[in-house]
Amino acid sequence: MADDERDDANDADDDVIDVDEVDEVDMREVFAGLPTDGLPDGASVQAAFVLVKGLEEDGSIAWEGRTGGAPVSTEELLGALEGLVRSLRNDLASDWEG
Repeated sequence: MADDERDDANDADDDVIDVDEVDEVDMREVFAGLPTDGLPDGASVQAAFVLVKGLEEDGSIAWEGRTGGAPVSTEELLGALEGLVRSLRNDLASDWEG
């Protein structure tokens, strides 16, 4: 994508990556070397939604979402994200309360 097209795409309200333009890869390739907390004993992964903070060629920061595993409905994903946002807001509020 040319820089002019990238700037126009970033300015659009519906800035969405066309997943048809991105090759599917194993998540381990993308996240190799990035540690995270493990799962509880006996738990298994069914699906994942990952929010990725990346650095573009021009030095700008870009956030992208990726999914993997079993299909997840939009409603289920939205519900999980709303719960996470609520938890993050509570954490931030408790930091202010001291």
